[in-house]
Order: sequence, then structure tokens, then C-alpha cells
Amino acid sequence: MNIAHAIFGFWFTYVVGVWICWGLYGSRFGRATGALQGNNWMAAIGVGISYLLVAWLLVRYVALPILKQKGIDDGDFTPKGNRIGRIAGLFVASGAVTLSYALKYCPSGHGQVMPLVFCGVPLVSILYALITKPPTKESWPVKYKALFAIGFILLLVFGWHMIGLKEIAATGHHGSAAPNQAWKIATAWTVLSWGLYVALIHSGSVAMKGQNKLCKSLRALTHVGEGYFLVAVVALGIYVLFLSGAPVSEQFSVDGCVKALIAGLFGVGGNLCIILAINRLGPTGPLTVPPLVFSGTPAVNTLVFLMPIFSANNWSAPEGFPLGQLITTILIGACGVVLVTRFKPNPPAPAAAAATPAAVPATESH
Repeated sequence: MNIAHAIFGFWFTYVVGVWICWGLYGSRFGRATGALQGNNWMAAIGVGISYLLVAWLLVRYVALPILKQKGIDDGDFTPKGNRIGRIAGLFVASGAVTLSYALKYCPSGHGQVMPLVFCGVPLVSILYALITKPPTKESWPVKYKALFAIGFILLLVFGWHMIGLKEIAATGHHGSAAPNQAWKIATAWTVLSWGLYVALIHSGSVAMKGQNKLCKSLRALTHVGEGYFLVAVVALGIYVLFLSGAPVSEQFSVDGCVKALIAGLFGVGGNLCIILAINRLGPTGPLTVPPLVFSGTPAVNTLVFLMPIFSANNWSAPEGFPLGQLITTILIGACGVVLVTRFKPNPPAPAAAAATPAAVPATESH
């Protein structure tokens, strides 16, 4: 019991959870799109329905009431938490939709879009955190900042190269539609919206009433479900049915819908884990978690993609695949993880600061 408590009480456990969930999400979403004859918009709608059912309906009306009944949940929703959480939910959902657009219309597909996204998102998140809530000099010495920055750069290099290795193994994946320049705007919005989402969903969760971090995280997650419902189900559904001109009835399949719902479950799991990771880490979470998450996720996605290729080749590298580069890239990523986790900002200690004024009246009373 103590071991389980230590594992699930440790913030890095949830970072690994994001890696697994979001790393597997991409392949599941791809299968759903394939089963729907390449209609990624219909797959995105299925993902949105999954978010609605699990992140909103199941969490809000089943999980939270059960936790309240058992005395685990001592909190509630708050106007401030709801407001920030809804903005964050709209950001993450709209970013997911624009990412689908960018992948569809970019000339080189994943080759250009994903490195920009997975390197740009943590940059936006870190800059936002440094501007809005900068760590004090005492909590983050200059030497620690330098080593953290080196680790962050190593993680960017790691994520970029892992995506590149997947492109090499895929022998040139390209967008599925005629390219247009709007994919650049779509990619930029994904980077901006997801970067702001990480910090905002943490603020929304913290603003919820109560002490239990799991329950506060679940309340924030319900707003992610709302955002996906409004953007990926309602807005995107109207576009697909009435404006896209796609042969929806011909492309629809039960198999594709089921696969989209499963992909959505992995997406929900990743969102819950990233909220929990930041909440467990505390005020320094928005600085530390994003570079770890957005470098590890494409790595898992690449490794999942490579496994059947290596398996079909008797677990050896296929001809022309740079195995040495893969090993070097993994080592670079490991060094980045160590530096970022070791030299992250120290959390403030308000309790110690508050003890000093409390001692003054006691001294004067003598």
C-alpha cells in the first residue's frame, strides 16, 4: 500500500502516463481515420464524443459524486476555476482540430508539423509561466537556470530527432490532401493554444475548492470535456455534415467510430495525467512538466511505430535505418530528463515565511 501511495503520489509517474497515453493516441487516431476512408474530421468528432462521455459525463456525474460520498472529496467547483477551466478546454480542443488540419494539408505531413508542435508548445508554456509567475532568485539560482536550459534544449533535440526517425522509417509520409499554406496558421494556433492550455488548466484546477489534488484535477478535466464537445462535436459536426461536401454516409463505419472513441480514451487519459503531474509538482509544474511531456510523447509514438517494423525484420534494424542515431537520440533525451528534473525551480515555502510574523507578538507580550 505504501509503495502504491509513493508511486501515485510522485509527479513523474503522471508524466510517464502522458507519454504512454498521448504516445499511443496518434496511432489509434490514424487507425480510426483509415477506417473512415481518410476522413480525419469524422475521427476527430469521435474523439470529441469520447471526451464528452468520459471527461465530462462520467467524471462529473459518477466519479466525483462517488468520491464525495466516500468522504475523499472535500471540494467543489468555483466560478473562477470554471471560467479558467473552460478557456483552457476551448484552447486544447481547438488546438487538436487545427493540428488535424495542418497534418492533412501540410506537404510533408508529420515531417514538418509535429516537430514544430512538440518543440513550440513547451516554449510557449515556459515563457507564459516565466512572465506570469516568475520563480524567485532564491528558489531558482542562476546555475540551476543554465543547467535546466541545457536540459530543455536537449529535450527539444531529442523530440525533433525522434520524429525525424519515424519519418525515415515511414519512407516519406505526406499530407493526404492537396497542400495549402493555411497549414502554417493551423500549426501556429496549435502551438499557441496548447502552450497556454498547460498553464491555464493548472490555474483552473488550483482555483477549485478543496484540498484533494485528484478531485481538483478531475474538476478541471470536466471543462476539457466541455471544450471538446463544443469544438470537436458541435462546431466540427456542423462543418462535416453541412459544409464540407464530403460523402459522409459512404465514409461512415462502425469500426471507424469505435476506433475513434478508443483514441479519445487515450487522449482523456493523457489530459488527466498532465493535470495531475502539474498539480503534484506544484507552482513549478507549468515550467517543468511541458518539456518532459512534449519530448517524451513523440518518442513513445515513434517507438510504437518502429516495433512492428523491427519485428518483421527479426528485431533488427531494417536496411538504411540509422540505428546508431536512434540510440544516441535516446541517450540525449535521458540526459535532458535528468537535467530538467534535477535543476527545476524549487517550490516556494510560504509556511516558513508566515512563521516569522507570528513569532513577533509572542516576543512583545513579555
